[in-house]
Amino acid sequence: MLQDYFYYSRSERVAALTLIILILFFFGLNSYLYWRPNSEPPLKMEVLLLEQDKVDSLAPEEIVLAPFDPNLAEQEELEQLGLSARTARSIINYRSKGGKYRYKEDLAKIYTLDSTDYIRLRPYIQLPERPANFVPYKRKKKRQKRRPKFDRLEINSANEQDWQELRGIGPGYARRIVKFRKALGGFYKVEQVAELYGLPDSTYQKIKGKLHCRPHNIKKINLNTATEEELKSHPYLNWKQAKAIVRWREEQEPFDGPHVLQTFFEFDDGSGNYERLLPYLSW
Repeated sequence: MLQDYFYYSRSERVAALTLIILILFFFGLNSYLYWRPNSEPPLKMEVLLLEQDKVDSLAPEEIVLAPFDPNLAEQEELEQLGLSARTARSIINYRSKGGKYRYKEDLAKIYTLDSTDYIRLRPYIQLPERPANFVPYKRKKKRQKRRPKFDRLEINSANEQDWQELRGIGPGYARRIVKFRKALGGFYKVEQVAELYGLPDSTYQKIKGKLHCRPHNIKKINLNTATEEELKSHPYLNWKQAKAIVRWREEQEPFDGPHVLQTFFEFDDGSGNYERLLPYLSW
């Protein structure tokens, strides 16, 4: 009788087991949803720390604003001002090709220099402002007088109008060639014309057969008396080389020839400036 009371049919046992499983499932689900750990799991904390290190490593280097001369500043100094490596190289390349910054506004002509960077650095540029009465060069619409044709052009005596008689040489190139010749102290060979910054080689190849050179009255640079400013203004000398020359004669002895320059590491830069400079030196 008692045994019959506690006896369950198969369907009743299955229903009871299912009910127990559901009760355990909802109890576990409730515990999972409302349980919160007291601290972040170690792995998650490590991920957060790694992400923070990544952010810190990407933080920009400190920008140090200080007065600078674009005619003298080196790559590292320009980058410390917040300029990109590419822009710093463009500024240096311009002057290494014979260019010189005369006014603050000249720096804005560097095509890789962003206008915001120029405005930010303008107060620190150690150059004068462009004069208010400055008048930029304007190309003449017409030549008032055309010189007769010539067979060959003597590059040390030719003026701007003479140069413009050559195919491919307009007023701009003509003016710059004459200016380059003056900065050098005169040409001593025709090939120097090809060194003009921006002159296409194709243009030079077309005109070189019509050029000849008489290297008379070459302006010399005296190694023992020229100032540092005079030395570094020559297209074949940079400011480091100019400083080395002045330092040698002040700390060692006067120059008795140019050969000692070959021992200066400042001339061991692969530019070939020593050989190109020889015709312009005296002592």
